[in-house]
Amino acid sequence: MALDPPLKESSAVDIINHDGPCKHPFPNRTNVSLLTITLGFVLALLLAITHHLFLSYLHGRDIGNFSQFWVKNASNGFANVFSICMAYAATRALLQTK
Repeated sequence: MALDPPLKESSAVDIINHDGPCKHPFPNRTNVSLLTITLGFVLALLLAITHHLFLSYLHGRDIGNFSQFWVKNASNGFANVFSICMAYAATRALLQTK
Protein backbone atom coordinates (compact mmCIF):
# COMPACT_ATOMS: atom_id res chain seq x y z
CA MET A 1 0.00 0.00 0.00
CA ALA A 2 1.70 3.19 -1.20
CA LEU A 3 1.33 6.43 0.67
CA ASP A 4 0.07 9.47 -1.16
CA PRO A 5 2.58 12.32 -1.40
CA PRO A 6 1.88 15.15 1.02
CA LEU A 7 -0.27 17.95 -0.37
CA LYS A 8 1.41 21.24 -1.03
CA GLU A 9 0.01 24.03 1.12
CA SER A 10 -1.57 26.82 -0.90
CA SER A 11 -0.29 30.28 -0.33
CA ALA A 12 -2.12 33.49 -1.17
CA VAL A 13 0.08 33.90 -4.24
CA ASP A 14 -0.78 30.40 -5.44
CA ILE A 15 -4.48 31.09 -5.11
CA ILE A 16 -4.29 34.43 -6.88
CA ASN A 17 -2.11 33.09 -9.69
CA HIS A 18 -3.93 29.74 -9.79
CA ASP A 19 -0.61 27.91 -9.58
CA GLY A 20 -1.45 25.75 -6.60
CA PRO A 21 -3.81 22.81 -6.13
CA CYS A 22 -6.78 25.16 -5.72
CA LYS A 23 -7.65 26.21 -9.28
CA HIS A 24 -10.92 27.99 -8.40
CA PRO A 25 -10.88 29.55 -4.94
CA PHE A 26 -14.37 31.02 -5.40
CA PRO A 27 -17.37 29.01 -6.57
CA ASN A 28 -19.14 30.05 -9.75
CA ARG A 29 -22.43 31.31 -8.34
CA THR A 30 -23.28 33.79 -11.09
CA ASN A 31 -26.78 32.37 -11.62
CA VAL A 32 -27.65 32.70 -7.93
CA SER A 33 -26.20 36.20 -7.82
CA LEU A 34 -28.12 37.28 -10.91
CA LEU A 35 -31.35 35.91 -9.45
CA THR A 36 -30.91 37.69 -6.11
CA ILE A 37 -29.90 40.95 -7.80
CA THR A 38 -32.94 40.82 -10.06
CA LEU A 39 -35.33 39.90 -7.24
CA GLY A 40 -34.02 42.68 -5.02
CA PHE A 41 -34.37 45.22 -7.81
CA VAL A 42 -37.86 44.03 -8.83
CA LEU A 43 -39.04 44.10 -5.21
CA ALA A 44 -37.70 47.64 -4.84
CA LEU A 45 -39.44 48.65 -8.07
CA LEU A 46 -42.75 47.18 -6.87
CA LEU A 47 -42.41 49.01 -3.57
CA ALA A 48 -41.74 52.30 -5.35
CA ILE A 49 -44.81 51.82 -7.56
CA THR A 50 -46.95 50.89 -4.56
CA HIS A 51 -45.69 53.94 -2.68
CA HIS A 52 -46.56 56.16 -5.63
CA LEU A 53 -50.05 54.64 -5.93
CA PHE A 54 -50.61 55.04 -2.18
CA LEU A 55 -49.68 58.72 -2.26
CA SER A 56 -51.68 59.28 -5.48
CA TYR A 57 -54.73 57.76 -3.77
CA LEU A 58 -54.33 60.14 -0.84
CA HIS A 59 -53.72 63.23 -3.00
CA GLY A 60 -56.63 65.66 -2.76
CA ARG A 61 -58.50 63.67 -0.10
CA ASP A 62 -59.93 65.28 3.00
CA ILE A 63 -57.33 65.09 5.78
CA GLY A 64 -60.06 64.39 8.33
CA ASN A 65 -60.56 60.89 6.90
CA PHE A 66 -56.94 59.88 7.45
CA SER A 67 -54.54 60.12 10.35
CA GLN A 68 -51.57 62.16 9.18
CA PHE A 69 -49.39 60.26 11.66
CA TRP A 70 -50.08 56.89 9.99
CA VAL A 71 -49.87 58.27 6.47
CA LYS A 72 -46.43 59.71 7.21
CA ASN A 73 -45.26 56.51 8.90
CA ALA A 74 -46.52 54.32 6.05
CA SER A 75 -44.76 56.57 3.54
CA ASN A 76 -41.52 56.40 5.52
CA GLY A 77 -41.88 52.63 5.81
CA PHE A 78 -42.20 52.25 2.04
CA ALA A 79 -39.15 54.46 1.53
CA ASN A 80 -37.03 52.56 4.07
CA VAL A 81 -37.90 49.11 2.70
CA PHE A 82 -37.21 50.40 -0.83
CA SER A 83 -33.77 51.60 0.31
CA ILE A 84 -33.02 48.24 1.92
CA CYS A 85 -33.99 46.35 -1.26
CA MET A 86 -31.88 48.61 -3.46
CA ALA A 87 -28.91 48.33 -1.09
CA TYR A 88 -29.28 44.53 -1.06
CA ALA A 89 -29.37 44.37 -4.87
CA ALA A 90 -26.38 46.70 -5.20
CA THR A 91 -24.38 44.77 -2.59
CA ARG A 92 -25.09 41.45 -4.31
CA ALA A 93 -24.06 42.99 -7.65
CA LEU A 94 -20.77 44.26 -6.26
CA LEU A 95 -19.93 41.05 -4.40
CA GLN A 96 -20.89 38.49 -7.01
CA THR A 97 -18.23 35.95 -7.92
CA LYS A 98 -17.50 34.32 -11.20
